Formats: sequence, structure tokens, C-alpha cells
Amino acid sequence: MHLTAVALHRSAPHIGLVDYPLHSRRPTAPGLALIGDAALTGDPLWGVGCGWALESAQWLAEAVAQAAAGRGDLDGALTVYARTHRRRLRGHQQLAADFATSRPFNPVERLMFSAAARDASLARHMHRFGSRLIGPLRFLNPVALARASAVNLRHRATPAPAGGTDGR
Repeated sequence: MHLTAVALHRSAPHIGLVDYPLHSRRPTAPGLALIGDAALTGDPLWGVGCGWALESAQWLAEAVAQAAAGRGDLDGALTVYARTHRRRLRGHQQLAADFATSRPFNPVERLMFSAAARDASLARHMHRFGSRLIGPLRFLNPVALARASAVNLRHRATPAPAGGTDGR
């Protein structure tokens, strides 16, 4: 076996922001549409900016394609785009903005995060939410909350290993 040591060093200074503005604007007005950061800025922690820009550009293109070709109503198409934008991004943005306040986890977050650390199925569920493949309402659906509660109750009922602690 051959091992190589690698020295890592920072190539640029760290940049931190305490007051990063998170903007949520209506993505449409009559004859106008906004995509990406023009419509919605996200906390850089989540790394969603480029993804949301590309997704919203795709939703806009799909919504207005017929109108742009002269075969549809532009204002109606923009209404469809605004609805899609709101439905797909609002919940994630609201949670990200709430998280950015540095508040402690609320009881539901503690329940879901701790259960995901103990159960592979809930870890996959959390991954789908963190990857923005499902929205907050699907993430916090009654079945997932019940499963997380059962996982955590089972964990509490399990005796600690001899000579160790169980983290309670």
C-alpha cells in the first residue's frame, strides 16, 4: 500500500457575512418575469442560487413558449409561471430564511433530524428534502412524523451499552 501525504492550504481568505439580505419578490408583473436572484435570493449555506436560477428559467420558458410563438396569452402564461415558482420554491425559501436567524432547532426539527440519524429510511427522506426533491409539506407529512416519533421512542427504550453512554 502506498500512502501519500498532501498538505492543504487555503488559496483565498474566508469571507463571512452576518447581514446577507434574503429577498423574495413576486416573480412576475404584467409583461415581466424574474428568474434566479432577481426573484429570490437564498442563503449561500444551501447552495441553491444557480439551481434555482436554472430551474426558474426552465419553468418560465415552458410557461411562455406558446405565447412567445404568438399562439397564447402572455399574461396567462406568466400567471402559470408565478404559480409554479411559488409552489416549488416558497417553502424551501421560508425555511432557509428562518434557519438564517440562527435560532435553535424547534421540536419538529429535533424530532426529524435525530430520527434521520438513527433510521436509514428517514435519512433517505431527509436527503430528498435537503436535495430539494420534495418540499417541506411532504417532508413533514403525518406518516414521516409518526415514523420519526416511533424511531426516537424505540431509541429511548433501548438500554445503553454496558460501560458506554447512549447520548441521552
